[in-house]
Amino acid sequence: MSAIFPISFSKLPKRLILIGFLFVMIPLISYLATAREIEKPIYDYKSIFTSLAPPTSIIHKRFPISQKFYVVEVGIRYYKIMLNLMAFVIGVGLLGVKRWAYFLFLTFNFILIIDSIYRVFNTGLSPRIVYNLLLTLFYFIILQYFLSKDISTPYLTLVPRSFRRKWRIEIPVKGTLITIPGEKYPFTTIDISPGGCLAKIDGNIELGQECKLVLELDENWVVEAVPVRREGDLLGLQFSYSNSQYGSQKKLSEYLQGKLLPRYYKKIFADVYQNNKKIDGYILNISEGGFFFVSDSASVQKGEKVQFNFSMMGISFSGDAFVSWINTEKKYDKPVGFGVSFENLKRESIYNFLLLVHRLFYKQDERER
Repeated sequence: MSAIFPISFSKLPKRLILIGFLFVMIPLISYLATAREIEKPIYDYKSIFTSLAPPTSIIHKRFPISQKFYVVEVGIRYYKIMLNLMAFVIGVGLLGVKRWAYFLFLTFNFILIIDSIYRVFNTGLSPRIVYNLLLTLFYFIILQYFLSKDISTPYLTLVPRSFRRKWRIEIPVKGTLITIPGEKYPFTTIDISPGGCLAKIDGNIELGQECKLVLELDENWVVEAVPVRREGDLLGLQFSYSNSQYGSQKKLSEYLQGKLLPRYYKKIFADVYQNNKKIDGYILNISEGGFFFVSDSASVQKGEKVQFNFSMMGISFSGDAFVSWINTEKKYDKPVGFGVSFENLKRESIYNFLLLVHRLFYKQDERER
């Protein structure tokens, strides 16, 4: 069982447990709902499974193409059963914090959405069909929102390796892992979120083994952690906050937001002004909330107001901002410069769209920041 569920359920995020068990229960819920729909007792499994997998004659009548292609016939006939089995596998995978379960979850919902859209075009805009489509989209958005927060780092990281597109750069935060016996292992993260981190740690750390992490932020930041996945020489660690550590979680979130989240590599020559005086330099990283500006000649202060103007993909963007942090010591593999957080950004919706295009289609092979 430990191979399937390496982490105790008591150490998993509650929302992840809830969503996982929901998917595990989908086959049973579907079985009971089908029995009620066809008005059969739940022990009449033959009638219920016949409803879930219609006879070949009905399939041929509704979908003539299935008579020519056996694979199509089988796929259509056992479509509902396969979806139920897929849901069960997704649930088990999520409870076992498997990365493939998240992608299977996306595939599952994509199939449901396509099926709902097909029914809209095939049967017309009947209230029931439209309601089912909207309900499917609503549940997907809600589940995706909560699930992506709980299955992000340490379970799933979007930092690229191997064949994946390199549109995110790493977040290198130094720290020390301390085991219960007192052994210390220094490490540097490659990805981190308020929920956990992914780091290369040289040491025999077992999954599920409780430990303590000390991260080097502006000051030492301490949290209990549990290793939840191993990927090659990388270890995913889930942070375990107590009820009294809400402030610690908020502090980490603000630290990442202010200093490290501009993480998409995009070198842009820009005009940044301090008291109407231009600062020499260029943008190195961009994000939804700001950018990192490389400059070794600026004498700015944290919180100071600045104005900016730059172009991306031929479109100009300008606005007001403030200095969120100053990097004079070349931390986090960044050169000397400072982080800028937007206060107002003209054409913000266009900027976010171009940033999305950049994230999806721009292949980044450089490791420079």
